[in-house]
Amino acid sequence: SVAIVKPFNNQTMAIGFITATHPDGMFTVFLPTAPNPTSGYIVFLPKENVFLTDLSTEAAMKIIIACGVGSNHIFEEYLRLKASLK
Repeated sequence: SVAIVKPFNNQTMAIGFITATHPDGMFTVFLPTAPNPTSGYIVFLPKENVFLTDLSTEAAMKIIIACGVGSNHIFEEYLRLKASLK
């Protein structure tokens, strides 16, 4: 699954791929680097820092390879998700 995540417990956000869900609610997330998504970071995040999206893996990869070009859709979705949690 594609998610917007807050990997550093601040306002920094990134596109990530959920690679595992743990019984305690934590997620394992792969954070690819741009423009080469074959490298990146693996982080373990609490559910409060993970916002699942309906973005396809292909669409997310295009955004990453394009260094963020076309990311308006995913950011707007994050804002909608955040507003619905209030």
